[in-house]
Formats: sequence, structure tokens, C-alpha cells
Amino acid sequence: MHSFSFSQIGYPRIVVLGTDTVVAITKDQMKKVNGVQISLQECREINDSVMQLVDSCEQAFIVFRDAEQQLKERIEIKNEAILDRNKIIAEAKDLVKGQKKEIRRLRTHRTILGVSTAALFGTALYLLILL
Repeated sequence: MHSFSFSQIGYPRIVVLGTDTVVAITKDQMKKVNGVQISLQECREINDSVMQLVDSCEQAFIVFRDAEQQLKERIEIKNEAILDRNKIIAEAKDLVKGQKKEIRRLRTHRTILGVSTAALFGTALYLLILL
């Protein structure tokens, strides 16, 4: 059974054909529906492209986040090494300062010993000459 129906009014009309129900629309309404379907398909394609870009951005974000974490860890290791080096330098400076004090003390003792030895030698020589 073939039956053709057209709706000449501005809104869709339901047509019953035997046990089937059909919605009849005008040619202009069909153009609008087709235009909406085409726009919807274009939107889906754009959405797919955007979703691929979002996925790419998420992957790039993960890569950059991991790289940032690795850099932070390397910076922390280097900061710890710098702190250790600064402690060693401070200890070395303290050691040098102590050694300088010891050198001054030894020079003073050497000077006192030299003067004492010269005085003792001079006294001994004087006594030898007098006797």
C-alpha cells in the first residue's frame, strides 16, 4: 500500500497509514530539519576535534607536570648539597681561625724562647768572659 501525504499548514501533521503512523511536514520544514541535522553533524565533528585537542592538552599537562616534579626534586637535591657545602665551609673557616690563633701563640712562644735563649746565652757568655 502506497500513500503520499503532504502537510500544507505551518506545523507537522500526524498521518495514520494502516498500522503505521507518519509525521508529515512541509518542504520548508524539511529544509530546516535537514539544516539542523547538518549543523548538528558539524557540531559533532567540531566536538570530536575539540575532544582530541583536550586529550592532547591533558597528555601534555601530565608530561609537563612530571617534568616539573623531576625538576623540583633535582632542585631540592642541589639545595641540600649547597647546605652541606656551606656547613663544610663554615667548619673549615672555624678550623682556619683556630689554626691562626695557634700559629700566633706558637710565634709568641718562639719569640719568647728566642729572646730567653739569647739572654741566657748572653749571660753565659758574660759570665765566661768575667771568670
